[in-house]
Amino acid sequence: MVGCGAWARNIICITLGTGVGGGIILDGKLWRGTDGSAGEIGHTTVDPFGGPKCKCGNFGCLEMYASATAMVRMTREGLDRFPNSILQGQSLTAKTIYDAGKAGDELALETFKKVGDYLGVGLANLMNLLGPEVIVIGGGAANAWDLFEGHMLEQIRSRAVSVIVSTRKDQTRGVRRRCGSAWRCPVGVHKSSIKFFGADVVPLPLQIQFVSPHFEFYTAKRLRLKAQGCRALAATLGEEFF
Repeated sequence: MVGCGAWARNIICITLGTGVGGGIILDGKLWRGTDGSAGEIGHTTVDPFGGPKCKCGNFGCLEMYASATAMVRMTREGLDRFPNSILQGQSLTAKTIYDAGKAGDELALETFKKVGDYLGVGLANLMNLLGPEVIVIGGGAANAWDLFEGHMLEQIRSRAVSVIVSTRKDQTRGVRRRCGSAWRCPVGVHKSSIKFFGADVVPLPLQIQFVSPHFEFYTAKRLRLKAQGCRALAATLGEEFF
């Protein structure tokens, strides 16, 4: 095992790009499911009764809220409610919406709140179901991490029975760190502690790592998550996301 989760045996990888891609490693092995279709994290349901229709035919898929395409759609839907938004009249992309959010634009900030809220719901479901040691989040749209991380963690705090011991952000460009015989992604110093809500149990510790591809869009098709073994998957995450 190499890459960001080289030390772990139970890993969830999510890529936020044009869609929402995913890969799951359980007990050190890539989980493909009975027919090879396991890991469709983007098509798990987070809003079953009021959500928009996904291209897969389902309603309320995570991909409809946490992808770059979703950011553009949700922002466009909100333009009428924010006539003074600096995004009025602009060509909308995930990058322009992010820049507007950094400038304090209320419409953009609302969009990223929705991204974080629904992503947090989806991650909490995965944590409760699979109990991973680490969740690795990458993809071009994940570069808006600083605008949706807090909302994401708020949802996880209220829904997951696991404890997040830290969140880590890759803040180093073009640098590789050698750990034994494996390449590992450099990690930054950002930490966010979460307390378990008062129950007399010992919850599972977890780390969430953000791997920045610097606005390059890595989709599930390009990563070929389901066609590669877990070593190739981890190598892709550890060596190509620079």
